[in-house]
Amino acid sequence: MKHYCISDHCRFVKGAQGSAIYDLQHEKVYSINPVGTQYLADALMGRTLDEEAMCFLDKLEADGLLNDHSIQIVEHQIVPKLRYAWLELTSRCNCRCLHCYGAFGVPAKKEFECELSLDEWINVIDNIKKHGCNAIQFIGGEPLIHPHFTTLLKYAHDKGISRIDIFTNAYLLNGQIA
Repeated sequence: MKHYCISDHCRFVKGAQGSAIYDLQHEKVYSINPVGTQYLADALMGRTLDEEAMCFLDKLEADGLLNDHSIQIVEHQIVPKLRYAWLELTSRCNCRCLHCYGAFGVPAKKEFECELSLDEWINVIDNIKKHGCNAIQFIGGEPLIHPHFTTLLKYAHDKGISRIDIFTNAYLLNGQIA
């Protein structure tokens, strides 16, 4: 039985469902579906493989992603950086535009109860900033409807968020907000 290992110029990253092999030598990324991920995991653990799994792994070996040498397998996890955050302040809107993707209108009381409080939104902004994100967009519904919109806008600015976008229909835009 063949013993498969990730080639030394490659990195294997397992995701929630599938996985990827990063070929650092050729600067390529190979996305692997959940079935292939299971085949690869079985091979790396030394489990018995069926013919279909062997064919898949032989292809990876032919591409130089696997080898049959006993080398140290180091699994790296690439942590994505949060660069931009969309903050949906409310699902409420003052319009009923035909082209809109939302099902807006007069909200039920239940919808009001599901919205985050001012303190919760401040916590969200703090966490966004803590994770290095300096760009946000206030969206909705219509974000200007939110009772604490101006407070949150000022808070995000004072917190050092360098880019703040507002996705609005602009009907409620006034001098104070501008």
